[in-house]
Amino acid sequence: MGAHQGSPSLSASTIPDAPSLPFGSHVLGLLLCFAILYVALRILFTLVHSLFLRSNPAMPGAPTVPRLSGGWRSWYLAGACGAKASPLSSTAGHPVPYSSSPTDVERQPNQVHLPCSHWAETGGRQYMEDRLSFRGRLGGREDASLYACFDGHGGALASEFCAQELPGYLVESEKNWEMATKSALKDAFAQTDAAFAQALAGTDRLDGTTALVSVVVGDKLFVANAGDSRAILVQRGARVVPLSRDHKPSLPDELERITGLGGKVIFWGRWRVEGVLAVSRAIGDAHLKPYVTPEPEVTEWEITEKDHFLVVASDGLWDVLSNEMAAQIVTNHGQNLEQAAKRLCREASMNGSMDNISAIVVDLREVRRRRRDRER
Repeated sequence: MGAHQGSPSLSASTIPDAPSLPFGSHVLGLLLCFAILYVALRILFTLVHSLFLRSNPAMPGAPTVPRLSGGWRSWYLAGACGAKASPLSSTAGHPVPYSSSPTDVERQPNQVHLPCSHWAETGGRQYMEDRLSFRGRLGGREDASLYACFDGHGGALASEFCAQELPGYLVESEKNWEMATKSALKDAFAQTDAAFAQALAGTDRLDGTTALVSVVVGDKLFVANAGDSRAILVQRGARVVPLSRDHKPSLPDELERITGLGGKVIFWGRWRVEGVLAVSRAIGDAHLKPYVTPEPEVTEWEITEKDHFLVVASDGLWDVLSNEMAAQIVTNHGQNLEQAAKRLCREASMNGSMDNISAIVVDLREVRRRRRDRER
């Protein structure tokens, strides 16, 4: 049968042209595709990274970190419910246990001569890689103490090793550490890094840690930093003096150092050494040497009447709190020192920190009181 009378016939000449999309629509479409691809890659990277780190702390056959020096104790905090500082155990590399009983935090752990507040929480992580370390009576001096924070990555072996061993290397330095504290601190970092590499020789562990070590000797304060933990001085009126800088691979001098050694700094969510590590200085990380160096930057400060507090904390706190915010919180709690570090960590947690959060607040006003006692 023929076509129905009056029905239009289709032909190439009668098919209308498809409307052309404006150029901007093509660009938006491409941008949307790239955005979806980026998000998918970030999710994949996060999952792989998380699985690697989660398995690393309790990896079967992980070596027990040897104690190379004795006669002193390092300390770490465990739990978000007010766990008191506890001696380090021999279970290096395993998640820190929680304590469910709220107790007052010890003001002078391990015989440090300046009172301090200290607190640590796992934050958004399921395991704890931060370690805090304290040691008083350095070299037998009653006015010499160490307060340190180590933020581990790839597991907790490196941070625990440093918390246990680095103070010993400081006082056992060939240099007179009281007269040459800056160079003695650098030596202690290098010796700790070498000893840790030796301890892990023959294993597949890739642990590393940032290291921020503060030493008070009389009226002098020394801060040695490798990584992105941070120390600030809080003065009268909540004024801030930065005592360290975050070692990011995107810093011009760090970028020049890394590329000069033949390394690469690659953007993968953030700038990373060889596309892996987001800090350019750390102890451990043998697979990223020599690009990641353990050499610290050391700041020396003479403590005066206007200096009230020293704050040392891991990047889980500084990721969400500015120096000024931290200084104000500490100043507001200055009369209740035991609560200062806890308040800092809780504030960071409430502001959305997804990392382990650890903090130490040292009362430098005690230096002033001791100076007055000597002058009487």
